[in-house]
Amino acid sequence: MAPRTKTGSSSRTLVQAGGATADAPVGGAQVAPRSRTAEPAGSARLLLGDATGAFLLANEARYRALEAFGIRRQDANLATTMGLLMLANAVYERAHRPSPPKPPTAVANLTIGVGVLRETISGVAGPASQDTPLGSTLIGLAVLGGLARPPLRRGVREIKASSRRLKNAFRGRYGHLVKVGRGS
Repeated sequence: MAPRTKTGSSSRTLVQAGGATADAPVGGAQVAPRSRTAEPAGSARLLLGDATGAFLLANEARYRALEAFGIRRQDANLATTMGLLMLANAVYERAHRPSPPKPPTAVANLTIGVGVLRETISGVAGPASQDTPLGSTLIGLAVLGGLARPPLRRGVREIKASSRRLKNAFRGRYGHLVKVGRGS
């Protein structure tokens, strides 16, 4: 079809080729579309770019891993699909496998253990400890305190040393910028 000229004061021609119409200047020169690169990149655009890059790297790693097993790139999607289906089947079978019966509740074992512990403490402390209310509890807490004291002492020492190292490193880096008092 022949190009048609718009009516009016505009110097543009409406060009029709293959059923599509486009707005072009009269001299035949094409107008370049606006570039979106002039806009600042937003965080969503950066996230999309990073995700695309990560996907491309993961895809290339998948190709190379499958090539190590002798699978060509043309067959990689089929092999990946088969692998994922096999994994899903294994997870399904594991989830639906009957679990072995659980052992009977340990209430009886706990009761026997508490009784043995009380008798042991009474044997160490003597018969007078049975008349003292919560005497075995008091002895048990004293034993636990004696066992927990060395690790707690080491932990407090290590926390203090770490704090000193951190303070010295801070002063070494930023001491000239921040005025630190004498007491700290």
